[in-house]
Amino acid sequence: MIQSHLLTTEPSTVRFAGATWSLIFDFWAIRKLGQRYAPEATNLDWLKELMAKVAAGDIEAICGCLWAGMLRENPALTFEDVLALLDEASFADLVALPEQILTAMRDAYGAAGQAEEQGEPWDWEVALATWVKEWGRSEEEFWRATFRTFASISNGLAKLYKSTTKTGAGVQAPAEGYNLLDLLTLRGR
Repeated sequence: MIQSHLLTTEPSTVRFAGATWSLIFDFWAIRKLGQRYAPEATNLDWLKELMAKVAAGDIEAICGCLWAGMLRENPALTFEDVLALLDEASFADLVALPEQILTAMRDAYGAAGQAEEQGEPWDWEVALATWVKEWGRSEEEFWRATFRTFASISNGLAKLYKSTTKTGAGVQAPAEGYNLLDLLTLRGR
């Protein structure tokens, strides 16, 4: 299970090139990163690898993460635009950026869950269908959500279903409730 912490889709901030920039790693940003760095991937292992590259100071990975994290507030921003901004950054900025980026990603991504650790597939279409059809939320809200938010809703529903099955309420869910992987694959229905 993903750890429950304060859930937020509020932007984190980073400072470089003489300005403060907002970063948010919502589903839209993560999907854009996936399209750039791992278009054929069926799990999220590439995201952990990308985060390791950021931690190691890989400028391509740093630039890609900044670009994706800045897209929500700057939709026309390109990778090349961010690269040009990084050219203006001081050495101190470049040294501080990896930890700032990783903190912002962890705020949105949370601790790795069991499914991610096992390399289970992440299916955007199934996740979106779960969000819209099962949970009655909008597609726009989905793309603004984070993995942490998705997991929190999943875990909350699992607890709700578990408590209703203990009280004998008529809920059509497995006795043990749904976990994140169940919801993503629509198992148990």
